[in-house]
Amino acid sequence: MKFPNIDKTLLLAGGASVLVLGGLGTLIWWEYGAIAEASTARDSLREDAERARTQLAKGPGLERDVIVQRELDAAMRQILPSDQEITEYVRTLQAFAENSGVSISQLKKKNQGRDDKQSKADFQKVGYEITFAGDAFQLLSFLSLVERHPRFMSVNTLKLTAAKREDHKRNGDKATEVHHEVQLEIESYVYQPAEVGKPVDIEAYERKRDLLSTEISKQRAALQLAAYDYRGQRGRRDPWVDPRMPAEDDGAGRTIEEQIVAVEEVGEHATLTHDLWIRMRSTNSPIEVMTLERDYLPALADLV
Repeated sequence: MKFPNIDKTLLLAGGASVLVLGGLGTLIWWEYGAIAEASTARDSLREDAERARTQLAKGPGLERDVIVQRELDAAMRQILPSDQEITEYVRTLQAFAENSGVSISQLKKKNQGRDDKQSKADFQKVGYEITFAGDAFQLLSFLSLVERHPRFMSVNTLKLTAAKREDHKRNGDKATEVHHEVQLEIESYVYQPAEVGKPVDIEAYERKRDLLSTEISKQRAALQLAAYDYRGQRGRRDPWVDPRMPAEDDGAGRTIEEQIVAVEEVGEHATLTHDLWIRMRSTNSPIEVMTLERDYLPALADLV
């Protein structure tokens, strides 16, 4: 079979057309890729611009919080001791005991497990277990000193073992000396910032601080809690002291029968004394009043 003769010019023209079309296709594919990359870059720029707008919108509020926090740092340092001030913290507890009149028998640091999360926190718990002896009002005085101290301290646990009745000692007409055993767990926090960044300068800081003076004063006042001023015993009795004291020094009191007889005798004596008082009020004779008064006053003194 014979193929028809084809003009060489046509063949060359066809080949050139194929090459041109292939080149154009390659150029179009490259341009499509460039357009896709430009579109991705455009979307990324839009996201960056949106994040920048969000940060700019937060700027005034963030700047305000930074200024307020910087002005509160001094007050925070008074509330939370640093790691170097723990020794002074222990001395403070000892001073509390001395001022309140209690006698410390044990003061030790509480063992607290610290996980990785706590070790990375800015605030670390510091607890102390303290055991002392004293009466109820000395305990209240000690707790008042804890409450009123500028450092933050909290009493987590309190255990009181009342003094035994036979341990009460009287010294003439003076008040009873009582020594309850008290165990306290007092907890505080140590401020140890994990990371300290470089302070950022704020333009016109003093002027902006003055504009926020009301907010700063409000938050500073919130850190200063009002404390009760403990005024001592003021005529109250220790609720952990048994008011029934033994009649004899050796602790052996009267029997029930003897107590009943004594109460009946006191009742009869009170009745006779009351009768004398009624007769004194009802008579008009000065001589009889003087005679009755001579018997009434000693009888009344015996009742008292």
